[in-house]
Amino acid sequence: MRKILPVLFMLSLLVTFSYSAAIKPVQAAETEPAVSVKLKNYLGNQSSIKIKPSQSYTIADSKVTLQANTEYEVKVAGSKVKLLHNQEVLGEFDSFTAKPSTYEAFLSINNRNYLGNVQFTNESSKYVRPINTIPMEDYLKGVVPKEVYTSWHADALKSQAVAARTYALSYASKIIDDTTSFQVYGGYEWYNSTNSAVDETFGKVLKYNGALINSVFSSSNGGIIESDYNAWGKASHPYFQVKTDPYDPQTKWSLTVQKQQIDLSTKDLKNPDAWWSQTKEADEKIAGKIKAQMQTATQFKGKDIKIVGISKISLYQPTSGQRMSKGDISVTYVMKGEVDQDNKLAVKTWSRTGDKADNIRFMLDGTRFKSLMLTKQDPLGDTITIEGKGNGHGVGLSQFGANAMAAQGKSYTDILDFYYPGVSLVSHYADKYPRVTIPDPAQVDPIKAGDSKLSGTAEPNSTIYVKVWPNTIATGKADAAGNFSFDVPEQQAGTMLHVLVKGQGGYSTYTKIYVQSDTAPEAAKVNELNEGDTNLTGTAEPNSTIYVKVWPDTIATGKTDNAGNFSITIPKQPGGKQLHVLVKGQGGYSIYTKLFVQTDLAPAAAKVNAISSQDTKLTGSAEPNSTIYVKVWPDIIATGKTNNAGNFSITVPKQKSGTLLHVLVKGQGGYSTYTKVTVK
Repeated sequence: MRKILPVLFMLSLLVTFSYSAAIKPVQAAETEPAVSVKLKNYLGNQSSIKIKPSQSYTIADSKVTLQANTEYEVKVAGSKVKLLHNQEVLGEFDSFTAKPSTYEAFLSINNRNYLGNVQFTNESSKYVRPINTIPMEDYLKGVVPKEVYTSWHADALKSQAVAARTYALSYASKIIDDTTSFQVYGGYEWYNSTNSAVDETFGKVLKYNGALINSVFSSSNGGIIESDYNAWGKASHPYFQVKTDPYDPQTKWSLTVQKQQIDLSTKDLKNPDAWWSQTKEADEKIAGKIKAQMQTATQFKGKDIKIVGISKISLYQPTSGQRMSKGDISVTYVMKGEVDQDNKLAVKTWSRTGDKADNIRFMLDGTRFKSLMLTKQDPLGDTITIEGKGNGHGVGLSQFGANAMAAQGKSYTDILDFYYPGVSLVSHYADKYPRVTIPDPAQVDPIKAGDSKLSGTAEPNSTIYVKVWPNTIATGKADAAGNFSFDVPEQQAGTMLHVLVKGQGGYSTYTKIYVQSDTAPEAAKVNELNEGDTNLTGTAEPNSTIYVKVWPDTIATGKTDNAGNFSITIPKQPGGKQLHVLVKGQGGYSIYTKLFVQTDLAPAAAKVNAISSQDTKLTGSAEPNSTIYVKVWPDIIATGKTNNAGNFSITVPKQKSGTLLHVLVKGQGGYSTYTKVTVK
């Protein structure tokens, strides 16, 4: 961002043209107008430019489409313009207009982004000249941050927004450009603070006797507001009168110019070719502006000139606003091919006497010679020093003064009243320019299992598509108020619906909604799980959560898909282990599904703990959930079960010391071998 961007400080060079349109009555509009802007300031003069759309663009009256995030070239072709991609010519046109598919799309032109339509024209068979057409409020969002600091007080930004809007609307029927000849426009380079200033003053303008004023402004007025008559010699308006500005910080500046621009004593004036191209003036930019002014005269057109010295700069005849109105300048110069009787380059003098002070100022670099309010002119010595206050013409609003007022708690209406006294702040339009945008996602009402209607809201008059992925199961329309309600096939609880909106600007993102239920889901149907398997599969309520437990611990969780299928990775489990599978759905929790891990292998023999003649419990471990048989051969004296961890504790009759017990395991894969244990 430029530091302070006093767009209209170019005084008479621009306002002579603009002022004639300033006081024509302009009818208030109901709808925000569009503005067309030639892009020159940042682009310059280019015979070929690169463009890149963020989304698809169509070319009006053509079958050509610009694809998103793809670079294209636009170049001059005689009196026409060509559109190319990878050097392939896509079309040749007198001019063409690129139109975005949605308003959110932007077009990068030589790496600067622009919203809206862009027409590409051929300028003088030399340059590609884009013309950006955009709603007024969005144009201002690209203007205001180029005029003032975005960190300034909100009311200063609002006053700038109103002044910029009023100024721009005075050119409502013209194509303007993005330079200081009108207002600098940076395209889609927006800031929240200046966006808010534009939004909060939407449509507000300054009028006098029902006509838009030419709401000129400058960076700093040096403490005294200048009149329009003093600045430009036009008929005076009551809202542009000389008065003291106690708020302006009186920006100070200084300019020093070297009297000697080129030391000819070291040059061979009979052989200028030896040094001409390597020799630059001491103040090259100022010398260039002086030469440009000289070359407007017939005698200097097309001539190669060097400024040798600047002997006099004098500004005088102050206005009632303390700006100088007249000026003199005198320079010495040499011109290639102009020689004296000795065949040496002839040193000549060029002067302007009693010229407009503003013309003198711009010859001396208006970006450094900031205003005509001078506090010092010192021509003594080897330099000429000029000092002054303010920045710009000083008519109308002072940008720095406005910020100072806002810092003191003044509102933007207070600021405008001070700088444009007697002017009315009114709404010039109330409705926004229509912007075609991507529709927002649908807002969908809850739907339950068994319901046959889907309702909600979306973009008015849009089409609604309902999918059970990937199939479309129903379509409907939103009415003029944006409401919709249409038939859909009944769906199971937990089914995910994808709802899509097709509007004027394309398609929305999907709204995803689950079919709900008031009842608990059914128990999961689980497929057989074998020892060593690491995937548990089955079916349950669509889009439900599945919990797998080895009681009481949860060993895995997963989700069913939109068809109700699940496949969940679990740790390997031994044969006989019991799993508890639980479903959490729209209506709560299911009952458990219990299953045992299957195995084709006979169980290992039981591990039996020692037992004495006084014990009535036999303990140990074996395959989980297996049956344990205890024998005093050949009779079975007790049976029992292992738990899910494989442990058992079985009541047995007391046995005499030395009795041999035979312990057998019956598991998923058959019978184990006997474990023999002697009673102690």
